[in-house]
Amino acid sequence: FGNLRVVPWRINVCILCLMRLHIATWHGSRRPLPNPDFDFNCFNPANNPLLGCTALQCVVACFLGTDNEEVEKEALKIASWLVKRGADPNLRCRREFPQARDWMSIFLEKQDQSDIRYAVAGHSAYSMLAQVQRDMRTSKYAENWAPYLRKLQNLMSTLALTKPETTTVSMNPLVLDVWEKFSADKQWHDLVVQGIDGEVTAHAAFVACVSPVVASMLASNMKEASSKRIEVDVSKKALSFLLELLYTGCSSKAFCTRSFGLQTLDLAHRWQIDHVVEMLQNPLAQHLSVEHFSEVAESAVLKDLQKLKMACRNFAFEHPEVMSDDLPQAVQEWLQLRKPARVNKKQRIFY
Repeated sequence: FGNLRVVPWRINVCILCLMRLHIATWHGSRRPLPNPDFDFNCFNPANNPLLGCTALQCVVACFLGTDNEEVEKEALKIASWLVKRGADPNLRCRREFPQARDWMSIFLEKQDQSDIRYAVAGHSAYSMLAQVQRDMRTSKYAENWAPYLRKLQNLMSTLALTKPETTTVSMNPLVLDVWEKFSADKQWHDLVVQGIDGEVTAHAAFVACVSPVVASMLASNMKEASSKRIEVDVSKKALSFLLELLYTGCSSKAFCTRSFGLQTLDLAHRWQIDHVVEMLQNPLAQHLSVEHFSEVAESAVLKDLQKLKMACRNFAFEHPEVMSDDLPQAVQEWLQLRKPARVNKKQRIFY
């Protein structure tokens, strides 16, 4: 973009470029890092050009601070690589480091007062991009910012769609068959879970093993312990789906967000079955729609589900029609559509 100029105030761009080249070397050669378990979410003020920031935030600052296409392409690769290595795009920069409070400015060279200013302190890689995009869209020079907005959307999509690398293991199909038979053999089921429209049964010991909440219910003086019956406010479909995931890690049901997807997520979260909560984030993200966005986004924000929050944020910027005053308050605050509600503290008089 010929008329675009970016000014990062008091940021050592040379160090940013060196960091970019070092990570690009690791990425390009596919050589292992000196420490394979290195935490890219750590704050390292001694060696970090943006004090108090993570490596991913530095890459985003570098991306925002250039109009060179080659540097942009390299930054996209590095951002994707960092997320795969575990860097969290939602991790916020610390406020206590003075250098992180400095402002950076992006402006159109031939337009007066066209600069977009953003602070690093208190922002994550995602919220930095979100702030810049929002300010560009609401600027009186919005039309001139259009090419830059497309560029930023590429980075947002990269952060949202890239998944951290996980270790996988192969499984003999016969093992899966055994677990399916184990789940279906109801003569040994000794736990009833009653939903709002029907009930399902399961092995009490097995469910207690995967859920500390159920384990507490069945091991205490609560009525569930004596009756071996638990009542929940979700549908039978959601209960069946949850048990399929518990026993086999897969399901024969076609996924449906409204019918049972969100209900299953809610119950798995309440019962603290973390691996099922993790499993459900991907299908919920893949089935995001304008119709279901509000419900899914609210669930992701209230439960602080990072993957699902990233997908929802990306969806919101691709579909601006969902960003309205009808969204739940928590979602509006998260998308920065409104300021967080102030809590009025009660006045206390001590005698």
